Amino acid sequence: MLFESLNQGLQTRRQLFKLAEDCNIPIFNTSKHASFNPSSPMLSQKTAGALAILPFVKLPRPDLVLLLGARTGMFLGGRSGAIIPDKDCKLVQVDCDGSEIGRSLPVDLGIVSDAEAFLSALNAKLNSTHPTSVDKSWVQSVLGLASMESPYEKESEVTDSGRLHPYHAVKNLVSGIEPGSIIILDGGEASAWVGDLASRCQPHTVMTATGYLGFLGNGFGYTLGCAIAAPDRKVINIQGDGSAGFHLMELDTYKRFNLNILTVVVNNSSWGMSSNGQDLVYGTDHPARPISALSSATEYDVVAKGLQNDAAKVSRVEDIQGTVTKFQAQSGPSCINLIVDRKPIHPITTAMVGLTDDPNLVVVPYYNNIPRAYYKL
Repeated sequence: MLFESLNQGLQTRRQLFKLAEDCNIPIFNTSKHASFNPSSPMLSQKTAGALAILPFVKLPRPDLVLLLGARTGMFLGGRSGAIIPDKDCKLVQVDCDGSEIGRSLPVDLGIVSDAEAFLSALNAKLNSTHPTSVDKSWVQSVLGLASMESPYEKESEVTDSGRLHPYHAVKNLVSGIEPGSIIILDGGEASAWVGDLASRCQPHTVMTATGYLGFLGNGFGYTLGCAIAAPDRKVINIQGDGSAGFHLMELDTYKRFNLNILTVVVNNSSWGMSSNGQDLVYGTDHPARPISALSSATEYDVVAKGLQNDAAKVSRVEDIQGTVTKFQAQSGPSCINLIVDRKPIHPITTAMVGLTDDPNLVVVPYYNNIPRAYYKL
């Protein structure tokens, strides 16, 4: 199992693909950066987070993970070994920065090396030996996770609240994006919904801007950098309404430089991951959500128009693709205020909360639960 990170050059990718194809090992991008390059049949069209699905589809989990030039952090690490198994699995980590090896997960073998140098040496060694056989049927099943139908596909496009179902809204959004675009994701559940579906539009690159600890708002900066570095590509800046609140004024910057950036605010009127996490932990015992609720009256499209971006508010599924196509055909920046429901809860939120009825454990959302402390008087 291989994980690929952002700064891998062409020669490194060639060496990576050679190793994967010679040994029949699937490659998964990290959620930090994904490039769905079809040049290798071993490259999954899902990011590494899809490995958390394996127990639910009755597939064995990997017994070897090669972490290549990528850090674990909160998302790739996963709570309680959800992505990289915390038992019955050997972890090999290769990084040019020795301080990164074993920083957040214990490793069985750490190698301080440039990724290309490591891959070249390993491939040369394997050329003179016979690689260990890998269960090919398991590999194909794992790579086939990308083609599995979403459980939300058959649900109504509009929820009981009258707002758009986030899955269907995002599916139509992604379907309208021009192939070869650069997609920047920022936010909690908003980026999770889009990340599940981003490969549908054959993007050049998908980058998650929330780093390794889940900070928010810097997707606007990532987007600006990509638009300057790659002016020939469309850049899609997808924000949750919570993360959008940090740096929405960057739309002014986009206009001053007349950059081809489409900003989409996936607007569920809440800090979705926080609010839904609170629902899971506290339920109806403590129903108020004063901290995680956001105003449903906020008009991000009106703000965008005030900053001289073309903008539209979209609340009907049939209007989504046409609006995306229209804005991408134009020169300069634009913004879509996409109105969705905060329900259903995205599975990643449920997985990261780790709810339990065990009275001896304290639930710590996004991290491992901890034993409850007891004191003798």
